[in-house]
Amino acid sequence: VETRHQKKTFLANGFPFDLPSKTGTFADYLTMVYHLVLLIAFSHGEFGKNVWGGCMMLELDSFAKNKHGLVSKYETGGYSDDLILAALCDEFGEGVACPCELVFPQRMSDNQSLKNWWNYLRRQLFVMDTYVSGRNKRINHGMLFVLSYLSFVATSGITWSFGKVFVGAFSVVLGGGLEGGTYEGAMEVVTYDPLHLLTLFAFASALSAAKAMYKELAVLCFRLGDADVVNDVHEINWVKVGIAFWITYSVVPFVAITTLVMDDVTWAGIRYRKKKGRVTRL
Repeated sequence: VETRHQKKTFLANGFPFDLPSKTGTFADYLTMVYHLVLLIAFSHGEFGKNVWGGCMMLELDSFAKNKHGLVSKYETGGYSDDLILAALCDEFGEGVACPCELVFPQRMSDNQSLKNWWNYLRRQLFVMDTYVSGRNKRINHGMLFVLSYLSFVATSGITWSFGKVFVGAFSVVLGGGLEGGTYEGAMEVVTYDPLHLLTLFAFASALSAAKAMYKELAVLCFRLGDADVVNDVHEINWVKVGIAFWITYSVVPFVAITTLVMDDVTWAGIRYRKKKGRVTRL
């Protein structure tokens, strides 16, 4: 009710708060880290640019009056409701409200497999090659490129930095350790190229910030009535989160290429095919 009175607000939007199962598989963590970017967007304030299709609310009149051609775009091969809405909001200067209460604990499956995760990641990037207008295409392809580029930069930087530090430290150990007169060697690991250590420190700091954010969101959800959420967050293994982040975003550029060269995807047992941005059910 409050949101509809905000000037130029087209929809209210929430975000998923993924909670890996205590008895689940590592695939839970692989899925969780992909959604972390949405939580970061959620933390930016009352209004945002991102739309999550799993939790969005529009006024009924927007559908009844086909506002901005919303319904027409759905009916003529539109595949991703959230990306269509995000593009419309950008094109027509509409607001996407993000009330702080609209964060939803999402407890993950006990039996999610790596195959399920791969299909999930394929579907997430598949939508970025669907569009309903030239503007929508530029935005979605732009997001796909930026996501792929940042994923490559982040994971390659982490990999290279970890490798350099590991090799340097290993050489000190082989040299006999500090007592063997290799104190200078140990200092060389630190001073040879401090950028590597700074990269790893930045990654560790980002994980620490994500952990703190999860604790704050757990308190919010607890106050909103979820009695188990604080304990669920306490059970999260943040070492696994870090490893899952590296794996997921190392894979993203390859999935992006797959998205651009393959036209089919399977969702809940149903095959879909895209052609010139439009999607048909097979």
